[in-house]
Amino acid sequence: MNAKKKRTDEEQVYDGCYGKICKASQIVSFIKRLSEDNFKRVDNGQPRWTGNVWGHPGVGKTSLVKAMQNFPAEFRQEEYEGYDIVDIPLAQIEEMGDILGVPEDFIEMEKEGKIQLVLAKDAVLEDFKKDGWAFAKGGRVVTKTCPPEWVPTEAKPGIIIFDDGNRASIRIQKGLMQLVQDYRTIGWEIPAGWTILFTGNPDRQNYLVTTVDDAIITRQRHITMKPDSKEWAVWAVGAGVDKRGINFVLKYPEMMIGQRTNLRTLTEFFRCIERYKDIESNKDEIVIDGLSVLDEETLNSFLVFVTRDMKMIIEPEDILNDAGKVFGEIDKLMNSSEPRVDIIGVTCDRLYAHIVQDDYKAKSEHITNFQKFVTYDSIPEDMRHSLMRRIAEANSANDLKPFLLGNKEILKFVASSLRVMI
Repeated sequence: MNAKKKRTDEEQVYDGCYGKICKASQIVSFIKRLSEDNFKRVDNGQPRWTGNVWGHPGVGKTSLVKAMQNFPAEFRQEEYEGYDIVDIPLAQIEEMGDILGVPEDFIEMEKEGKIQLVLAKDAVLEDFKKDGWAFAKGGRVVTKTCPPEWVPTEAKPGIIIFDDGNRASIRIQKGLMQLVQDYRTIGWEIPAGWTILFTGNPDRQNYLVTTVDDAIITRQRHITMKPDSKEWAVWAVGAGVDKRGINFVLKYPEMMIGQRTNLRTLTEFFRCIERYKDIESNKDEIVIDGLSVLDEETLNSFLVFVTRDMKMIIEPEDILNDAGKVFGEIDKLMNSSEPRVDIIGVTCDRLYAHIVQDDYKAKSEHITNFQKFVTYDSIPEDMRHSLMRRIAEANSANDLKPFLLGNKEILKFVASSLRVMI
């Protein structure tokens, strides 16, 4: 008998999740592909599929899906600026009527040979009678389930988020099975262009979730979100998060997932400390604010970081304004008894997050200084390659190619890294 394969640390961290473990940018691409597949399938008479994004709490699953409202889409040969979003917090739903709707009676009425089903409410019926309608001879009374208010009515690119899907009771989950598979219920259907997407927390871990059986699992396409410190840093710079917090997460990415600590609580803590220019003189208040959202180990690591390592990190503006002035700092970091490659790495990640912002405007001297920095001998070659590769592949509103052009050494690095001729 073969020995049981030893599970990796990552497999254990994401036990109870489904699909490939991916970072945020890959999740966005997955959702776009799923939606585009559904655009075609509904017009071809094929069934649409539902997606499910798994991951630990506080890593930004729901926020990421909601950000799809800013991603352009093409549907039925029309261009849309983004996806419409309907957010249903499924953990708060206790009655199936909130999801499937409430049954209502309709009665057949007739006018000039035309038969129409009319809601059997006195006020509605009276309005029809005033307009010349009468009860149809032998008319039927029909019970129909009316869709709830949240149900979309227009065919367009859109996403319905059933948030915290496996925190709903098993009764709610069972009631959703037809909607998940067929995009309809016995009374109504989801218009074309819309995709249903669940989010969920890992099963078989310390979360109060409802185990989802295979009958539901096999009706969905799954992916698992793993937070990526570099991608988060790009968002955090744009969102104005305190740079001390951004540097800390880049230095200690393992802190992004914990029992009390995640990107949501870290970001809240970084918002709290914006008022304090000096950490040491406000330590008592910072400890109180920190322990309100973080575990003690993470808070202690942050306090050590800002007093010991923070001052070593070179600010992006200093590099872009005059790279020559920072070379001495780089040499000091790399020529110490223990070269601080970690600090150089944070510096490079901060530099990338700065220039990739949509509102950043590069000056000619910025490009010159960037090229001086990235080709400086003391910069580790793997970081040099990584930084230039990320810039070459960046999805930004700004054209970042000038940072890589006009310098033979950089062109050589890029060609080697991307394995293409530039």
